[in-house]
Amino acid sequence: MACESIIAVGLNNCTKFTGGLSELYVIAFKDLKKLTGSNEVYSIDAMTKLIDEIGIVTAKQFVQIAISPKASNGITVGATIDEAAGTFFFNPTVSFMLRGLTKENAEFIKTAGSQPVAFVAKDRNGIYIAVGLDGSTTMSALDGGTGLTAEEGQNVTLTFTGISNELVQHVDPTIIADITAP
Repeated sequence: MACESIIAVGLNNCTKFTGGLSELYVIAFKDLKKLTGSNEVYSIDAMTKLIDEIGIVTAKQFVQIAISPKASNGITVGATIDEAAGTFFFNPTVSFMLRGLTKENAEFIKTAGSQPVAFVAKDRNGIYIAVGLDGSTTMSALDGGTGLTAEEGQNVTLTFTGISNELVQHVDPTIIADITAP
């Protein structure tokens, strides 16, 4: 693993960032396509460092997931470091709660859980983040049910994990309308 110089960053300790997601979109990785002249399904603008294009097969789009707004929906990232092998990569995880044991949720779980997927999420600060654009993100856990009491309610929590060379990938908000279903 080649060592690079550390890049200085401006720390703003006064900014408060709210945790969680306000919007979550998903697409089957098979419905993404490599961009012309690239080995990737996305491109990053050299100036803004934001994803400015995502290649999507004709007639397909990211679809919005009706996540439970007060639940613990979010993206977490860990890292795997193997100094002996000289490898370092990130392990992004997308977790979200679906309300109810509906037929629609069961069908979504069946289709999304059986293949690699990609996500675009809007966090509660208005920042768009992509996970899974490398084809490695798959469902790793599912937990839920009818609940034991009336107060618990019915829900299903899904967890998807992957491997990435990037901590997170930020998406230009101006492309969201073009890549998501109305």
